[in-house]
Amino acid sequence: MFWGVRVGVVKAVAALSVAGALVAGPAYAAIQLDQASVPETGPVLTIGGGGTALSEGYVLGQSFTVGLTGKLARIDLAVFGTTYDSTPGGYTLSLEQTPGVALASTHFDFADLVDPFLKDWSQAPSFDLSAANVDVTAGEIYRIVLTVDPGAYAHFAGWFETADNVPFAYAGGNAFINGFTVERIDYGFRTYVDTAAVPEPGTWALAILGFGLAGAALRRSQALAQVLD
Repeated sequence: MFWGVRVGVVKAVAALSVAGALVAGPAYAAIQLDQASVPETGPVLTIGGGGTALSEGYVLGQSFTVGLTGKLARIDLAVFGTTYDSTPGGYTLSLEQTPGVALASTHFDFADLVDPFLKDWSQAPSFDLSAANVDVTAGEIYRIVLTVDPGAYAHFAGWFETADNVPFAYAGGNAFINGFTVERIDYGFRTYVDTAAVPEPGTWALAILGFGLAGAALRRSQALAQVLD
């Protein structure tokens, strides 16, 4: 009988280990581009090269609708410019859901802008926000906000823009300047979501089964222990 109790306990521990592994190890892990209509590589599409300048007194932003559920991994911006005739400093990028409440933020210096024309997405400033651990759900609306440092100015720096549906549309949002929406205009951006934080439905089903087996094994072990007592 004692051997039966030991076997029951071992089975229970094994079942719990399997269930824990299923929960801890998601069925897939991938950082994916959230805007299906924005190219992974190639030129940044704009309205004839137009954009809005980055300078003191302007708070530029872009609202967007999340397409994938997971954790926000990174944001790329179609920000162009050169250090010519610019002051020291730069701008802060903030991610918001509630206006004025930053979920994550990072700073970028004007001196780090690599090309005044931004011919390709590979030249765009990229911001790793994975450490902020921001969970996003498909259908939620967020805001990307750029705030220029006090006293900073870059004459040849700006954020490229494109018209809605010409030649492609960014997901569910509009540009805004100082809180005022700019209808039918989007600033160029890309967001990436790490879908590894969301296990597939099959993973949850297996995990629940594992916990059920663990519970049954533990109950059997307890019943055997009571008989021995």
